[in-house]
Amino acid sequence: MGARVSSLRRTGDNPSQNLAPIKPEDSELKTAGQKLKATGSVSSADAIAVVPLPDIPTAPRRIFIHDKAEATRIANNAEQDPAIINEQEEYVLSCDGSIHGDHDPLTLGLARGYSFVVKLTPTLAAAATPESDNNSNAVIQPMLMFKAESFTTDKAFSIQHMELAGIAESALYAAKTSRNERRSKKAKARRFRIFTDSLKSLRRIKDGINGRDRFYYHHTRPFVRAIISLSHAVHEQGDSLELHWLPRCVTLGHKAADKAAKSWTITEKKGKQNQILATEPFVL
Repeated sequence: MGARVSSLRRTGDNPSQNLAPIKPEDSELKTAGQKLKATGSVSSADAIAVVPLPDIPTAPRRIFIHDKAEATRIANNAEQDPAIINEQEEYVLSCDGSIHGDHDPLTLGLARGYSFVVKLTPTLAAAATPESDNNSNAVIQPMLMFKAESFTTDKAFSIQHMELAGIAESALYAAKTSRNERRSKKAKARRFRIFTDSLKSLRRIKDGINGRDRFYYHHTRPFVRAIISLSHAVHEQGDSLELHWLPRCVTLGHKAADKAAKSWTITEKKGKQNQILATEPFVL
Protein backbone atom coordinates (compact mmCIF):
# COMPACT_ATOMS: atom_id res chain seq x y z
CA MET A 1 0.00 0.00 0.00
CA GLY A 2 2.65 2.72 0.83
CA ALA A 3 3.14 6.11 -0.74
CA ARG A 4 0.81 7.49 -3.34
CA VAL A 5 1.88 6.96 -6.94
CA SER A 6 1.14 9.66 -9.49
CA SER A 7 -0.64 8.77 -12.73
CA LEU A 8 1.66 9.08 -15.75
CA ARG A 9 1.13 9.66 -19.46
CA ARG A 10 3.33 9.13 -22.47
CA THR A 11 4.94 12.21 -23.99
CA GLY A 12 6.96 10.50 -26.73
CA ASP A 13 7.55 7.27 -28.57
CA ASN A 14 9.66 5.71 -25.83
CA PRO A 15 7.45 5.22 -22.76
CA SER A 16 10.35 4.05 -20.61
CA GLN A 17 12.08 7.42 -20.93
CA ASN A 18 9.34 9.94 -21.68
CA LEU A 19 6.86 9.86 -18.81
CA ALA A 20 5.45 12.99 -17.21
CA PRO A 21 2.79 13.60 -14.55
CA ILE A 22 -0.68 14.46 -15.80
CA LYS A 23 -1.68 17.95 -14.75
CA PRO A 24 -5.36 18.70 -14.04
CA GLU A 25 -5.19 21.78 -16.29
CA ASP A 26 -3.66 19.86 -19.19
CA SER A 27 -5.60 20.96 -22.32
CA GLU A 28 -5.05 17.57 -23.93
CA LEU A 29 -6.76 15.88 -21.01
CA LYS A 30 -9.61 18.42 -21.08
CA THR A 31 -10.17 17.85 -24.79
CA ALA A 32 -10.37 14.08 -24.36
CA GLY A 33 -12.65 14.47 -21.37
CA GLN A 34 -15.01 16.79 -23.24
CA LYS A 35 -15.24 14.41 -26.19
CA LEU A 36 -15.87 11.46 -23.89
CA LYS A 37 -18.66 13.36 -22.14
CA ALA A 38 -20.25 14.52 -25.40
CA THR A 39 -19.99 11.38 -27.51
CA GLY A 40 -19.33 8.57 -25.07
CA SER A 41 -16.07 7.67 -26.81
CA VAL A 42 -12.61 9.02 -27.54
CA SER A 43 -10.66 8.51 -30.76
CA SER A 44 -7.27 6.84 -30.64
CA ALA A 45 -5.64 10.15 -31.59
CA ASP A 46 -7.10 11.84 -28.51
CA ALA A 47 -6.64 8.93 -26.12
CA ILE A 48 -4.13 9.35 -23.32
CA ALA A 49 -2.22 6.29 -22.17
CA VAL A 50 -2.39 6.29 -18.38
CA VAL A 51 -0.45 3.94 -16.14
CA PRO A 52 -3.12 2.61 -13.72
CA LEU A 53 -2.70 3.23 -10.01
CA PRO A 54 -2.18 0.06 -7.98
CA ASP A 55 -5.30 -0.43 -5.88
CA ILE A 56 -4.46 -3.52 -3.83
CA PRO A 57 -1.61 -6.05 -3.73
CA THR A 58 -1.90 -8.88 -6.23
CA ALA A 59 -0.90 -11.70 -3.88
CA PRO A 60 -1.80 -12.72 -0.32
CA ARG A 61 0.70 -12.70 2.48
CA ARG A 62 0.52 -16.10 4.18
CA ILE A 63 -0.80 -19.39 2.81
CA PHE A 64 0.19 -22.71 4.39
CA ILE A 65 -0.30 -26.01 2.56
CA HIS A 66 1.22 -29.00 4.37
CA ASP A 67 0.90 -32.74 3.91
CA LYS A 68 -2.16 -34.39 5.42
CA ALA A 69 -0.58 -35.49 8.70
CA GLU A 70 1.11 -32.16 9.40
CA ALA A 71 -1.97 -30.17 8.37
CA THR A 72 -4.13 -32.24 10.73
CA ARG A 73 -1.69 -31.70 13.59
CA ILE A 74 -1.56 -27.93 13.03
CA ALA A 75 -5.34 -27.63 12.80
CA ASN A 76 -6.00 -29.64 15.96
CA ASN A 77 -3.31 -27.80 17.90
CA ALA A 78 -4.76 -24.47 16.82
CA GLU A 79 -8.18 -25.51 18.07
CA GLN A 80 -6.77 -26.61 21.44
CA ASP A 81 -4.45 -23.63 21.92
CA PRO A 82 -5.30 -21.07 24.60
CA ALA A 83 -6.95 -17.82 23.56
CA ILE A 84 -3.83 -15.80 24.34
CA ILE A 85 -0.27 -16.89 23.56
CA ASN A 86 2.65 -14.58 24.35
CA GLU A 87 0.26 -11.63 24.73
CA GLN A 88 -1.16 -12.32 21.28
CA GLU A 89 -4.86 -13.08 20.90
CA GLU A 90 -5.52 -16.17 18.83
CA TYR A 91 -8.54 -16.41 16.53
CA VAL A 92 -9.22 -19.74 14.83
CA LEU A 93 -11.78 -19.83 12.00
CA SER A 94 -12.95 -22.76 9.91
CA CYS A 95 -14.92 -22.31 6.69
CA ASP A 96 -16.63 -24.46 4.10
CA GLY A 97 -18.81 -24.27 1.00
CA SER A 98 -21.59 -26.44 -0.37
CA ILE A 99 -23.38 -26.65 -3.71
CA HIS A 100 -26.29 -28.59 -5.20
CA GLY A 101 -25.38 -31.70 -7.15
CA ASP A 102 -26.62 -30.43 -10.51
CA HIS A 103 -24.11 -27.52 -10.48
CA ASP A 104 -26.52 -25.43 -12.58
CA PRO A 105 -25.68 -21.75 -11.84
CA LEU A 106 -29.02 -20.56 -13.18
CA THR A 107 -31.22 -22.76 -10.99
CA LEU A 108 -33.26 -20.59 -8.65
CA GLY A 109 -33.73 -21.38 -4.98
CA LEU A 110 -31.47 -21.47 -1.96
CA ALA A 111 -29.51 -24.48 -3.19
CA ARG A 112 -25.98 -23.36 -2.36
CA GLY A 113 -24.35 -22.17 0.78
CA TYR A 114 -21.15 -21.34 2.60
CA SER A 115 -20.16 -20.72 6.19
CA PHE A 116 -17.46 -19.91 8.65
CA VAL A 117 -17.08 -20.89 12.29
CA VAL A 118 -15.17 -18.98 14.95
CA LYS A 119 -13.72 -20.73 17.97
CA LEU A 120 -14.69 -18.76 21.04
CA THR A 121 -12.57 -18.51 24.18
CA PRO A 122 -12.18 -22.02 25.65
CA THR A 123 -13.89 -22.49 29.00
CA LEU A 124 -13.78 -25.14 31.69
CA ALA A 125 -17.06 -26.70 32.73
CA ALA A 126 -17.91 -29.30 35.33
CA ALA A 127 -19.62 -32.28 33.74
CA ALA A 128 -20.77 -34.91 36.21
CA THR A 129 -20.74 -38.50 35.03
CA PRO A 130 -24.09 -40.36 35.13
CA GLU A 131 -22.83 -42.47 38.03
CA SER A 132 -21.79 -39.54 40.21
CA ASP A 133 -24.25 -37.56 42.30
CA ASN A 134 -21.89 -35.41 44.31
CA ASN A 135 -19.33 -32.75 43.59
CA SER A 136 -16.41 -34.90 44.68
CA ASN A 137 -16.95 -37.18 41.71
CA ALA A 138 -17.51 -34.40 39.17
CA VAL A 139 -15.29 -34.55 36.10
CA ILE A 140 -13.75 -31.27 34.92
CA GLN A 141 -13.26 -31.29 31.16
CA PRO A 142 -12.53 -28.56 28.64
CA MET A 143 -15.34 -27.47 26.35
CA LEU A 144 -14.76 -25.97 22.93
CA MET A 145 -17.33 -23.35 22.01
CA PHE A 146 -17.96 -22.08 18.51
CA LYS A 147 -20.07 -19.48 16.80
CA ALA A 148 -21.19 -20.19 13.25
CA GLU A 149 -22.35 -17.91 10.46
CA SER A 150 -24.03 -19.54 7.47
CA PHE A 151 -25.10 -18.00 4.18
CA THR A 152 -27.15 -19.12 1.20
CA THR A 153 -27.15 -17.84 -2.36
CA ASP A 154 -29.23 -18.29 -5.50
CA LYS A 155 -26.34 -18.69 -7.91
CA ALA A 156 -22.93 -20.33 -7.90
CA PHE A 157 -20.66 -21.35 -10.74
CA SER A 158 -18.58 -24.01 -8.99
CA ILE A 159 -17.84 -25.48 -5.59
CA GLN A 160 -14.71 -23.29 -5.48
CA HIS A 161 -17.01 -20.30 -5.91
CA MET A 162 -18.68 -21.21 -2.59
CA GLU A 163 -15.44 -22.22 -0.88
CA LEU A 164 -13.89 -18.86 -1.78
CA ALA A 165 -17.02 -17.11 -0.52
CA GLY A 166 -16.54 -18.80 2.86
CA ILE A 167 -12.88 -17.78 2.98
CA ALA A 168 -13.81 -14.20 2.03
CA GLU A 169 -16.42 -14.01 4.81
CA SER A 170 -13.82 -15.31 7.27
CA ALA A 171 -11.32 -12.69 6.11
CA LEU A 172 -13.98 -9.99 6.45
CA TYR A 173 -14.67 -11.09 10.02
CA ALA A 174 -10.93 -10.92 10.73
CA ALA A 175 -10.60 -7.43 9.24
CA LYS A 176 -13.59 -6.09 11.17
CA THR A 177 -12.39 -7.65 14.43
CA SER A 178 -8.88 -6.32 13.88
CA ARG A 179 -10.20 -2.81 13.28
CA ASN A 180 -12.65 -2.85 16.20
CA GLU A 181 -10.13 -4.26 18.65
CA ARG A 182 -7.57 -1.69 17.54
CA ARG A 183 -10.09 1.09 18.12
CA SER A 184 -10.72 -0.22 21.63
CA LYS A 185 -7.04 0.53 22.31
CA LYS A 186 -6.14 -2.98 23.40
CA ALA A 187 -2.38 -3.42 23.31
CA LYS A 188 -2.30 -7.08 22.28
CA ALA A 189 -1.69 -8.14 18.72
CA ARG A 190 -4.01 -10.63 17.07
CA ARG A 191 -3.42 -13.64 14.86
CA PHE A 192 -6.26 -14.91 12.67
CA ARG A 193 -5.93 -18.42 11.27
CA ILE A 194 -8.47 -19.48 8.65
CA PHE A 195 -8.74 -23.21 7.89
CA THR A 196 -10.32 -24.59 4.71
CA ASP A 197 -10.40 -28.04 3.15
CA SER A 198 -10.42 -26.62 -0.39
CA LEU A 199 -6.90 -27.05 -1.71
CA LYS A 200 -7.93 -25.79 -5.14
CA SER A 201 -9.29 -22.57 -3.63
CA LEU A 202 -6.04 -21.89 -1.79
CA ARG A 203 -4.08 -22.47 -4.98
CA ARG A 204 -6.42 -20.09 -6.78
CA ILE A 205 -5.76 -17.43 -4.13
CA LYS A 206 -2.05 -18.12 -4.43
CA ASP A 207 -2.31 -17.36 -8.16
CA GLY A 208 -3.39 -13.88 -7.10
CA ILE A 209 -5.20 -11.30 -9.17
CA ASN A 210 -4.49 -11.91 -12.82
CA GLY A 211 -5.98 -11.12 -16.19
CA ARG A 212 -6.44 -14.66 -17.46
CA ASP A 213 -9.48 -15.01 -19.68
CA ARG A 214 -10.63 -18.46 -18.59
CA PHE A 215 -14.12 -18.36 -17.06
CA TYR A 216 -12.87 -20.00 -13.86
CA TYR A 217 -10.47 -17.12 -13.24
CA HIS A 218 -13.09 -14.57 -14.23
CA HIS A 219 -15.82 -15.68 -11.82
CA THR A 220 -13.46 -16.29 -8.89
CA ARG A 221 -11.50 -13.04 -9.29
CA PRO A 222 -13.82 -10.84 -7.14
CA PHE A 223 -13.47 -13.18 -4.14
CA VAL A 224 -9.70 -13.47 -4.61
CA ARG A 225 -9.42 -9.69 -4.81
CA ALA A 226 -11.45 -9.30 -1.61
CA ILE A 227 -9.47 -11.94 0.29
CA ILE A 228 -6.12 -10.44 -0.65
CA SER A 229 -7.26 -6.91 0.15
CA LEU A 230 -8.66 -7.94 3.54
CA SER A 231 -5.50 -9.91 4.32
CA HIS A 232 -3.36 -6.83 3.83
CA ALA A 233 -5.84 -4.67 5.75
CA VAL A 234 -5.41 -6.94 8.77
CA HIS A 235 -1.62 -6.70 8.51
CA GLU A 236 -1.79 -2.91 8.26
CA GLN A 237 -3.57 -2.92 11.63
CA GLY A 238 -0.53 -4.67 13.12
CA ASP A 239 -2.20 -8.10 13.20
CA SER A 240 -1.69 -11.18 11.04
CA LEU A 241 -3.94 -13.38 8.92
CA GLU A 242 -3.02 -16.88 7.77
CA LEU A 243 -4.76 -19.28 5.39
CA HIS A 244 -4.32 -22.99 6.14
CA TRP A 245 -5.37 -26.15 4.36
CA LEU A 246 -6.72 -29.02 6.46
CA PRO A 247 -8.27 -32.38 5.56
CA ARG A 248 -12.06 -32.36 5.67
CA CYS A 249 -13.69 -32.50 9.11
CA VAL A 250 -10.56 -33.36 11.12
CA THR A 251 -11.46 -30.74 13.75
CA LEU A 252 -14.66 -29.94 15.60
CA GLY A 253 -14.66 -26.45 14.15
CA HIS A 254 -14.52 -27.68 10.57
CA LYS A 255 -17.24 -30.25 11.25
CA ALA A 256 -19.41 -27.38 12.44
CA ALA A 257 -18.56 -25.32 9.35
CA ASP A 258 -19.36 -28.28 7.11
CA LYS A 259 -22.75 -28.66 8.80
CA ALA A 260 -23.53 -24.95 8.65
CA ALA A 261 -22.59 -24.70 4.96
CA LYS A 262 -25.16 -27.40 4.18
CA SER A 263 -27.99 -25.48 5.84
CA TRP A 264 -29.87 -25.46 2.53
CA THR A 265 -30.22 -29.26 2.75
CA ILE A 266 -31.76 -29.24 6.23
CA THR A 267 -35.44 -30.10 6.33
CA GLU A 268 -38.03 -27.74 7.76
CA LYS A 269 -38.10 -29.79 10.95
CA LYS A 270 -34.39 -29.24 11.51
CA GLY A 271 -34.41 -25.72 10.13
CA LYS A 272 -35.04 -24.10 13.51
CA GLN A 273 -32.04 -25.88 14.95
CA ASN A 274 -29.88 -24.57 12.11
CA GLN A 275 -31.07 -21.00 12.63
CA ILE A 276 -29.81 -21.20 16.20
CA LEU A 277 -26.57 -22.71 14.95
CA ALA A 278 -26.06 -19.80 12.60
CA THR A 279 -26.69 -17.00 15.08
CA GLU A 280 -25.79 -18.18 18.56
CA PRO A 281 -22.78 -19.87 20.21
CA PHE A 282 -23.07 -23.62 20.43
CA VAL A 283 -21.08 -26.47 21.92
CA LEU A 284 -20.04 -29.66 20.17
